Amino acid sequence: MKTERPVVAFLGAGNVLGAYLGQLDRLVARGLAELGPVCAHSLERRSELAAGRPGMGLVSEVGDVVGDPSVDVVVVITPPALHAEHVRLALEAGKHVLCEKPVGEGRAEAEPLYRLAAHRGRLLLAAPFVQLNPTFRAMWTAIADGAIGRAHSARALYGTAGATWALWFHDGSVGPLAELGIYNLKSLTALLGPVEEIQIAESTAVPIREVAGERFDEPGHDVQHVILRHAGGALSSLVTGQAIQRYRRPALEVYGTEGTVNLLGGDCGESGSALCRYPAPRS
Repeated sequence: MKTERPVVAFLGAGNVLGAYLGQLDRLVARGLAELGPVCAHSLERRSELAAGRPGMGLVSEVGDVVGDPSVDVVVVITPPALHAEHVRLALEAGKHVLCEKPVGEGRAEAEPLYRLAAHRGRLLLAAPFVQLNPTFRAMWTAIADGAIGRAHSARALYGTAGATWALWFHDGSVGPLAELGIYNLKSLTALLGPVEEIQIAESTAVPIREVAGERFDEPGHDVQHVILRHAGGALSSLVTGQAIQRYRRPALEVYGTEGTVNLLGGDCGESGSALCRYPAPRS
């Protein structure tokens, strides 16, 4: 018998699954949702999840999730190359879909999925979800209310040292802008508006990688610098990479004619984010 609480199921069980389950657990505790089946292709991964969360409904086939009539929402966290196909299958099965980035490998692949969602009357939401971060919303409100005057410039940074567990991080199919910098890109466009001009420079800082215990001699670009001209006239810059070691600086900093506002911590929902404002001194 179908309950009134939406049932949330998962396609994919990679390292990001834990973060999603943590959020879902809060909704389940409040009676706002239920956990449905979780599709993990690897038997080893299913065994690991079963040991960590006994009673979890683990399945091995995509059809076991999208074909389950009890499922209302499908969360797609499979490898990026599979996202578009899995989103399509879920939408065609009448499910709402929340997809990790990217929905598709390009605009031509992603746009039909949004048209399909509209046609089926289903919701399709894609990561990143930075606009839902309460601290980020406070930053947006401060800028929109003119707390720093007219925002004219911004800078952003998001990088890691790279991944050692999945080849697709470094094979060139998904670069650092699509995997990491997309958080900042979403933030910058949310704060300063759409982009009408973009310039990108990229390079490979680490020419040899060890991924999943194997030497990888031909990685793709792992550092990208981006300059954006927003439709409203503001300029912003973004540095992102998979060869960036420990750093300490605001994830975002926006400069206005009367002050500056920045986000300490990350704009990807990390704990510890804080908002700081620096109004111009009064003479």
